[in-house]
Amino acid sequence: MNNRLCVIGEALIDFIPDRKGQRLKDVSGFKRVAGGAPANVAGAVTKLGADPFGDYIEEVLQEAGIDTAHIRRDSRGETALAFVSLAEDGNRDFKFYRRNSADLLYAPEEIPEDVL
Repeated sequence: MNNRLCVIGEALIDFIPDRKGQRLKDVSGFKRVAGGAPANVAGAVTKLGADPFGDYIEEVLQEAGIDTAHIRRDSRGETALAFVSLAEDGNRDFKFYRRNSADLLYAPEEIPEDVL
C-alpha cells in the first residue's frame, strides 16, 4: 500500500520577529521562514512566484523530503509574504502581502489528476 497525501494551496514566506512579545508595529527585525498552512502540512501542489522567495520555499520543501514535482512557477505573480508577531498578551498580528500572489492564479485545470 502506498500512503500518499496531496495538499493544494498556498505556500508563502512568514517573516517572524527576531524578538517575541511585541506588536507587529513595534518589531524592528524579522527572520524569513517558509510557511503557509498547506505547505506546512505537505507542500505537494502549489503555485509559487518565479522569484527568489519561491526558490527558497521549494528548496526548504525538498530538504524536508517533500516531492516538489507538481509545484508550478508563475512569473505573472509573486510569492506571498506574511509578517507575523506574537504580543505579550498572546494576541497575534498578521500582515499579508498577496495581492498579486501566484497561488491566486492557480486554476483547477492546472491540477494534475494523477496526484489526486
